[in-house]
Amino acid sequence: MRDFHYNEIYLCKHNLGVIQPGFTVITLGTSLRGDDNIAHVLVDSLDAQTKQNLCIFNLGEFTNYLSYCLHGHQAMLIIDAVYNKNPPSSKDSVIIIELHNILKNKADMAVFSSHGFSFLDELVVLASQNQLPSFAYFFGVEINSCLGYNTLSNETQNNLTDVTNKLASLIAEVKALLLKNQPFYA
Repeated sequence: MRDFHYNEIYLCKHNLGVIQPGFTVITLGTSLRGDDNIAHVLVDSLDAQTKQNLCIFNLGEFTNYLSYCLHGHQAMLIIDAVYNKNPPSSKDSVIIIELHNILKNKADMAVFSSHGFSFLDELVVLASQNQLPSFAYFFGVEINSCLGYNTLSNETQNNLTDVTNKLASLIAEVKALLLKNQPFYA
């Protein structure tokens, strides 16, 4: 997966309204900060069948483009690194949050996301304008640190298969919800 470029938004057929609403997966983080790159690595680790019919945007730290990535999509999944002091190898290494309830109640996400303030602020504005997809999820992956190395830490790397499987499972569940609610989604 390459870094985000603004022009890619216009290549998304859902965004253009050419085809029915779709499912967008948005990754946050940068490869310059080690484990902060976990979202990109995870999506790259997914098999082709899981990635089928997904619009994948690697925003890096550019959360100000979030609204453009959501336009024309019925479902969204934002993936980012989190710091909740759980070891990456623990059963609590993945946090899945349905975002509509948090945004509706203006509640704290109770998760220290690597880019939490910026993307949550964007989502609050979009929610107030009724511009969020019907299905909105956050997938947080516990990491050790974002020190200045450009590879994943050993502990995060060792947990990659388990976390990738959890991500693939969530994507399958959301696709099933889309199919149930939009028979044309395939």
